[in-house]
Amino acid sequence: MLENIFSKVILGMISFSMLLLSSYKGNDATFSEINLNRLNSGIFIETELIDAFENDFEQIFKSGKKIDIIFDVKIIVPHQDIYHRIFLHSVTFHPMRQYYSVYLEEKKQELKIDDFSELKNIVSKFGFPYFGKLNSEMEIDISAFLPELKMDSSKKKFDLMLLWNFKIPKIKTKVKIENEI
Repeated sequence: MLENIFSKVILGMISFSMLLLSSYKGNDATFSEINLNRLNSGIFIETELIDAFENDFEQIFKSGKKIDIIFDVKIIVPHQDIYHRIFLHSVTFHPMRQYYSVYLEEKKQELKIDDFSELKNIVSKFGFPYFGKLNSEMEIDISAFLPELKMDSSKKKFDLMLLWNFKIPKIKTKVKIENEI
Protein backbone atom coordinates (compact mmCIF):
# COMPACT_ATOMS: atom_id res chain seq x y z
CA MET A 1 0.00 0.00 0.00
CA LEU A 2 2.70 2.47 1.06
CA GLU A 3 4.78 1.39 -1.93
CA ASN A 4 1.88 2.17 -4.28
CA ILE A 5 1.46 5.64 -2.84
CA PHE A 6 5.20 6.37 -3.14
CA SER A 7 5.37 5.11 -6.72
CA LYS A 8 2.30 7.12 -7.79
CA VAL A 9 3.71 10.27 -6.23
CA ILE A 10 7.11 9.75 -7.88
CA LEU A 11 5.61 8.94 -11.29
CA GLY A 12 3.33 11.97 -10.99
CA MET A 13 6.24 14.29 -10.07
CA ILE A 14 8.32 13.08 -13.01
CA SER A 15 5.41 13.32 -15.46
CA PHE A 16 4.61 16.83 -14.23
CA SER A 17 8.27 17.86 -14.55
CA MET A 18 8.38 16.53 -18.09
CA LEU A 19 5.30 18.52 -19.05
CA LEU A 20 6.95 21.68 -17.82
CA LEU A 21 10.14 21.18 -19.81
CA SER A 22 11.66 24.32 -18.37
CA SER A 23 11.67 22.75 -14.90
CA TYR A 24 12.89 19.29 -15.96
CA LYS A 25 16.60 18.80 -16.41
CA GLY A 26 18.11 15.39 -16.96
CA ASN A 27 21.61 14.46 -15.92
CA ASP A 28 24.57 14.42 -18.28
CA ALA A 29 26.16 11.32 -16.82
CA THR A 30 29.75 10.61 -17.86
CA PHE A 31 32.63 8.48 -16.63
CA SER A 32 35.90 9.67 -15.19
CA GLU A 33 39.05 8.35 -16.84
CA ILE A 34 39.73 4.68 -16.21
CA ASN A 35 42.45 4.08 -13.62
CA LEU A 36 44.47 0.88 -13.68
CA ASN A 37 46.52 -0.51 -10.83
CA ARG A 38 48.78 -3.50 -11.35
CA LEU A 39 48.09 -6.55 -9.16
CA ASN A 40 50.34 -9.60 -8.77
CA SER A 41 48.53 -11.55 -11.48
CA GLY A 42 46.17 -9.01 -12.99
CA ILE A 43 44.97 -5.42 -12.89
CA PHE A 44 42.43 -3.47 -10.87
CA ILE A 45 40.18 -1.36 -13.10
CA GLU A 46 38.27 1.59 -11.67
CA THR A 47 36.24 4.55 -12.83
CA GLU A 48 33.41 6.71 -11.52
CA LEU A 49 30.11 8.00 -12.84
CA ILE A 50 30.06 11.80 -12.75
CA ASP A 51 26.87 13.92 -12.58
CA ALA A 52 24.74 10.77 -12.79
CA PHE A 53 22.53 11.00 -9.71
CA GLU A 54 21.52 14.65 -9.45
CA ASN A 55 18.09 16.22 -9.92
CA ASP A 56 15.23 13.71 -9.45
CA PHE A 57 17.29 10.74 -8.25
CA GLU A 58 16.72 11.26 -4.53
CA GLN A 59 12.96 10.89 -5.08
CA ILE A 60 13.46 7.91 -7.42
CA PHE A 61 15.67 6.11 -4.90
CA LYS A 62 13.16 6.87 -2.14
CA SER A 63 10.34 5.19 -4.09
CA GLY A 64 10.98 1.99 -2.13
CA LYS A 65 11.57 0.08 -5.37
CA LYS A 66 14.84 -1.73 -5.97
CA ILE A 67 16.80 0.48 -8.38
CA ASP A 68 19.68 -1.07 -10.31
CA ILE A 69 22.58 0.75 -11.89
CA ILE A 70 23.96 -1.61 -14.52
CA PHE A 71 27.63 -1.57 -15.51
CA ASP A 72 28.55 -3.37 -18.73
CA VAL A 73 32.26 -4.22 -19.04
CA LYS A 74 34.09 -5.53 -22.10
CA ILE A 75 37.81 -6.20 -22.26
CA ILE A 76 39.22 -6.98 -25.66
CA VAL A 77 42.62 -8.61 -25.94
CA PRO A 78 43.84 -8.99 -29.53
CA HIS A 79 43.54 -12.57 -30.81
CA GLN A 80 41.71 -13.67 -27.65
CA ASP A 81 38.12 -14.11 -26.53
CA ILE A 82 36.36 -11.02 -25.26
CA TYR A 83 35.82 -10.74 -21.51
CA HIS A 84 32.27 -9.53 -20.94
CA ARG A 85 30.55 -9.04 -17.58
CA ILE A 86 27.54 -7.17 -16.24
CA PHE A 87 27.72 -5.84 -12.68
CA LEU A 88 24.88 -4.29 -10.67
CA HIS A 89 24.76 -1.65 -8.00
CA SER A 90 21.35 -2.13 -6.37
CA VAL A 91 19.65 0.40 -4.11
CA THR A 92 16.49 -0.07 -2.04
CA PHE A 93 15.14 2.56 0.33
CA HIS A 94 13.40 1.47 3.53
CA PRO A 95 10.94 4.28 4.35
CA MET A 96 10.03 3.07 7.83
CA ARG A 97 13.65 3.05 8.98
CA GLN A 98 14.90 5.82 6.66
CA TYR A 99 17.97 4.11 5.23
CA TYR A 100 19.17 2.75 1.88
CA SER A 101 20.27 -0.86 1.39
CA VAL A 102 23.03 -0.99 -1.20
CA TYR A 103 24.57 -4.02 -2.87
CA LEU A 104 27.74 -3.61 -4.95
CA GLU A 105 27.99 -6.78 -7.00
CA GLU A 106 31.60 -6.47 -8.16
CA LYS A 107 32.73 -6.17 -4.53
CA LYS A 108 30.09 -8.57 -3.17
CA GLN A 109 29.45 -5.90 -0.54
CA GLU A 110 26.21 -4.94 1.23
CA LEU A 111 25.86 -1.57 2.96
CA LYS A 112 23.27 0.40 4.93
CA ILE A 113 23.44 4.13 4.27
CA ASP A 114 21.28 6.91 5.67
CA ASP A 115 22.79 9.89 3.82
CA PHE A 116 21.89 10.57 0.17
CA SER A 117 25.21 12.28 -0.62
CA GLU A 118 27.08 9.24 0.66
CA LEU A 119 24.78 6.99 -1.38
CA LYS A 120 25.55 8.93 -4.58
CA ASN A 121 29.26 8.71 -3.88
CA ILE A 122 29.20 4.95 -3.24
CA VAL A 123 27.01 3.88 -6.17
CA SER A 124 28.96 6.11 -8.58
CA LYS A 125 32.31 4.40 -7.93
CA PHE A 126 32.99 1.24 -9.90
CA GLY A 127 36.07 -0.95 -9.66
CA PHE A 128 36.95 -4.61 -10.01
CA PRO A 129 39.98 -6.88 -10.42
CA TYR A 130 40.64 -8.52 -13.77
CA PHE A 131 42.75 -11.67 -13.72
CA GLY A 132 42.29 -12.73 -17.33
CA LYS A 133 44.87 -12.74 -20.09
CA LEU A 134 46.89 -9.55 -20.14
CA ASN A 135 48.39 -8.41 -23.39
CA SER A 136 50.67 -5.56 -24.39
CA GLU A 137 47.66 -3.98 -26.11
CA MET A 138 44.14 -4.37 -24.83
CA GLU A 139 40.99 -2.27 -24.87
CA ILE A 140 38.61 -1.67 -21.96
CA ASP A 141 35.05 -0.56 -22.70
CA ILE A 142 32.69 0.33 -19.82
CA SER A 143 29.14 1.64 -20.09
CA ALA A 144 26.30 2.12 -17.63
CA PHE A 145 22.56 2.16 -17.98
CA LEU A 146 19.37 2.18 -15.97
CA PRO A 147 16.44 -0.22 -16.36
CA GLU A 148 12.76 0.34 -16.92
CA LEU A 149 10.86 0.33 -13.65
CA LYS A 150 7.28 -0.67 -12.90
CA MET A 151 5.99 2.21 -10.82
CA ASP A 152 2.51 1.11 -9.78
CA SER A 153 -0.01 -1.72 -9.82
CA SER A 154 -1.22 -0.76 -13.32
CA LYS A 155 2.03 -2.24 -14.67
CA LYS A 156 3.09 1.02 -16.30
CA LYS A 157 6.81 1.15 -16.93
CA PHE A 158 9.02 4.15 -16.53
CA ASP A 159 12.35 4.18 -18.40
CA LEU A 160 14.88 5.51 -15.90
CA MET A 161 17.21 6.38 -18.80
CA LEU A 162 15.03 9.49 -19.17
CA LEU A 163 16.91 10.81 -16.14
CA TRP A 164 20.14 10.50 -18.16
CA ASN A 165 18.52 12.14 -21.20
CA PHE A 166 18.44 8.68 -22.86
CA LYS A 167 22.25 8.83 -23.25
CA ILE A 168 24.31 5.85 -22.14
CA PRO A 169 27.54 6.97 -20.45
CA LYS A 170 30.48 5.12 -22.00
CA ILE A 171 34.22 5.13 -21.73
CA LYS A 172 36.68 3.24 -23.86
CA THR A 173 40.42 3.20 -23.49
CA LYS A 174 43.34 1.38 -25.06
CA VAL A 175 45.79 0.09 -22.51
CA LYS A 176 49.44 -0.70 -23.01
CA ILE A 177 50.71 -3.10 -20.41
CA GLU A 178 54.45 -3.45 -20.11
CA ASN A 179 55.93 -6.80 -19.10
CA GLU A 180 53.15 -8.93 -20.53
CA ILE A 181 51.91 -11.67 -18.22
